[in-house]
Amino acid sequence: MRPYATIYPGDIYDGPLNTIVSELEKQARIAVDQGLRSVKVPILFGEHLSDRKLVGFIEDCRRMVGDDIKLSLDFGYRWRDWQDAAWLLKRIDDCRIAFAEAPLWHDDLHGHRKLAEVSPVKVGGAEFAVSRWEVRDWLETGGVSLVQPGISRAGGFTELMRIAEMCEMYGASLIPHSYATGITDICNIHLQAACLTIPMVEFRSSRLGPSRLRTELVSPAEPDIKDGLIALPDAPG
Repeated sequence: MRPYATIYPGDIYDGPLNTIVSELEKQARIAVDQGLRSVKVPILFGEHLSDRKLVGFIEDCRRMVGDDIKLSLDFGYRWRDWQDAAWLLKRIDDCRIAFAEAPLWHDDLHGHRKLAEVSPVKVGGAEFAVSRWEVRDWLETGGVSLVQPGISRAGGFTELMRIAEMCEMYGASLIPHSYATGITDICNIHLQAACLTIPMVEFRSSRLGPSRLRTELVSPAEPDIKDGLIALPDAPG
């Protein structure tokens, strides 16, 4: 199974830019040393960092992780206007971004469709969707090619399996949201094994941020990662 690491530097996005880049670079090294080959960087700056400067920051992120690491971005619902989002996404095409998560406000399905039609970067959405019916709205009205509902929010294994099958009919991918616990990580690894439309799953290593919810709820605390892959666990759940 193929995980990606969310490298979150903490609530420091209103501080100096070089401090943020330094912390991200530190976490990226930890993730790569752990065996991961795909990372996602949260882009959680407010209005104090302009879109033009943000382009430079994203270019720094690509240089930071190197050419061989898959890089994705989480924009944290940065824009209200899809055209503003499109302006930036077109300017980072050379950065080879795997997907752009949450570029627009969550409920702006029509804006997502317009953005997805012009963006060179795959647009993701539906992080807060709670059923296959809501995800269908994202696929039909929102026009996104990537949906990201979580197994603990959207209805468990049964509903996520239905969503994964629906993605196949719409030519879309499912990358389940997972951030808080080791339980959801292991669930998603098993889910990926059963679904053709899940290319990778989110994984937040405790090495990137100590958490008892990751180290004490599952055993072993974290799976081994080799060349970007995790072996499917075969012990009792």
